[in-house]
Amino acid sequence: MNSPINNKASGTDEMYVILGASGNTGSIIGDSLLSKGKKVRVVGRDAARLQRFVRKGAEAVAADLTDGAALAKTLSGARAAYLLLPPITTREDQERDSDAIAKAVKESGLPYAVNLSSYGAHVPGGTGPVTGLHSSEQKLNAISGLNVLHLRAAYFMENNLAAIGMIQAIGRFGHALLPDLKLPMIVTRDVGDYAAQRLLELDFSGKQTRELLGERDLSTTEATGVIARGIGKPDLRYVQFSVVTGGTEGIGFATAKLFVEEGAYVFITGRRQKELDEAVKAIGTNVSGVQGDVAQLADLDRLYETIAKLKGRIDIVFANAGVGEFVPFGAVTEEHFDKLFNINVRGTLFTVQKALPLLNDGGSIILNGSVASLKGTAAFGVYAASKAAIRSFVRTWTTDLKERRIRSNVVSPGPIKTPLANRQSADVIARIVSTVPMGRMGEPEEVAKVALFLASDESSFVTGIELFVDGGRAQI
Repeated sequence: MNSPINNKASGTDEMYVILGASGNTGSIIGDSLLSKGKKVRVVGRDAARLQRFVRKGAEAVAADLTDGAALAKTLSGARAAYLLLPPITTREDQERDSDAIAKAVKESGLPYAVNLSSYGAHVPGGTGPVTGLHSSEQKLNAISGLNVLHLRAAYFMENNLAAIGMIQAIGRFGHALLPDLKLPMIVTRDVGDYAAQRLLELDFSGKQTRELLGERDLSTTEATGVIARGIGKPDLRYVQFSVVTGGTEGIGFATAKLFVEEGAYVFITGRRQKELDEAVKAIGTNVSGVQGDVAQLADLDRLYETIAKLKGRIDIVFANAGVGEFVPFGAVTEEHFDKLFNINVRGTLFTVQKALPLLNDGGSIILNGSVASLKGTAAFGVYAASKAAIRSFVRTWTTDLKERRIRSNVVSPGPIKTPLANRQSADVIARIVSTVPMGRMGEPEEVAKVALFLASDESSFVTGIELFVDGGRAQI
């Protein structure tokens, strides 16, 4: 940390320290305090971006907020400070930074602080990055002698500006949030103005919180309308982003088509370019095809590199790609086993794992299982075992991903009119249908509707389950 500070300032100097001064809220606070003739020390990672405050009379400190001892020196002698955690990528980053800030506040003897937190920070866990803000509040609350006001701000309207490139590229606005889910939203100027006023008046004591929720709650569809009017694009629509592997035929195609009809933008994959192009054409709008084989990790890397470039984030992953073959137990070969497990198990695992950096908190993972995992269908043992592994995955992932509120579920079809089924003889189909209480084969569209349910807010309290779409076959 490069700091001009060598000696403690007198408390009567009423120095104000602003962390993140070049950010949305920090810059507003800095300008406000300087306009009132206050002594201000601005802190940020980029010294060049702090120079505009220096020209107005502020001290500037280019700081690494992980250095608690140096940060304590920066806070030394200040009357009050504006605190916040920098943008983060992991919970570990949040804990490291909040530890350093709390250490600095305690060692410097800072008497007053306004701390930027978030709506929902009263909840100790299960809220994604907001969990780290809860932890930060607790650390500051534990400091004796500190008067701190936690500002639990709503979702920043300015967060939507990150989508401008997307809007320019595809004429759509997409995000993780459900279209009709209403959330409190607020502009950062209102947050900055309120924080500056509290710093000027210091009219709080002890440990206090204040929610800043904005004028009214807005759905993302309504927020999209605000953006549309602001940029002169009245036809701008809000979409969610989905990935459907094996989307060129059968259940995958039907699901991708239904997702698009329900307002999503969908990426589908397939091994053969011709069939992929035909599927994209048949679905029509709001769909992109990326050729690849889920058993090839390089192809999965290319898929998500494409998505990251075009959209940045995704909300739903339907790992549908799979293969099945009837081979009697005594005739099973190493090649048969490896083929099914490489695609059905290995491919599914890495399809989801490689999606995680792009998958929004609160997203949905859906795996395509099979009733075969529960039934002893002759000559279908390797396929059945591969689908049993799929069922096991979601149990583990439900625990692994709970902090990110990502739901994982399996949709397990029974006999469905897919290309695999269509290759069977009439006698085989008749025997299969005889095992189904409803007396018929299912349609891919019937499975797609269940996948849509698991992807939507209608299943917001559903995770870790296997949902059968099998005409009752698994139940008898």
